[in-house]
Amino acid sequence: MIDYVSSLRDGVLVTTRPALSLISARRAPKSVVRVAQDHMNLHAYPEPVREDFARYYGRFDAVAVLTRTNQLAYRELLGRTPVVRIPNPVSLSGEPSRQENPVVVAAGRLVWQKGFDLLVPAFGQAARRHADWELRIFGSGTRRAALAALVGRQGLDGRRPPSTGSWATASCACGSGPRPRARPGRTRRTPSCHCGWTSSPGCSTVSRSPACTSPARPSRTGTISGKRD
Repeated sequence: MIDYVSSLRDGVLVTTRPALSLISARRAPKSVVRVAQDHMNLHAYPEPVREDFARYYGRFDAVAVLTRTNQLAYRELLGRTPVVRIPNPVSLSGEPSRQENPVVVAAGRLVWQKGFDLLVPAFGQAARRHADWELRIFGSGTRRAALAALVGRQGLDGRRPPSTGSWATASCACGSGPRPRARPGRTRRTPSCHCGWTSSPGCSTVSRSPACTSPARPSRTGTISGKRD
């Protein structure tokens, strides 16, 4: 990879991972237009990585990020380097969910970074008031067994078998992560929910909405699903 990047003479080089971006910044000639994309957030990286960003990212023609907060953080770090925001291209058109099907979905890698360990207890709070709702988590990863155990400790491993169905049939979708590493004075991030195609004010945190309720146990289909008895 280093040899290839060093051999370039023109064109546009866009890199999407920190390791690749650092190679681009250090090895690609100035005749190449270099753009770094960051799909996470600056404060999620360990300090040595951020130090490398500060040292080398100033060589880029542009740095592209997803959020306004991350844009401001990179501008503060890099000074004159152009930092642009390109949000995820998600269409919010369509009708809001009618919340007729009492199912909440979440999807992602089952790893610490995604914060499903925050989602499960948050749903546990709501499940005490809205036991007819269930959560289905789609994904795989190293934290699967730990999440299943957490579901059990929260009393959410219902006795009924997991429901069947697809993402499209759910009334509410919850997302979390990537969460930043702990920093002094920073509060823990609670997953947020979007109900249907539009954001629901009553679902800004999963503990406030009847559409945000119970998780449960692993099924054979690659999901963690279930509900409180």
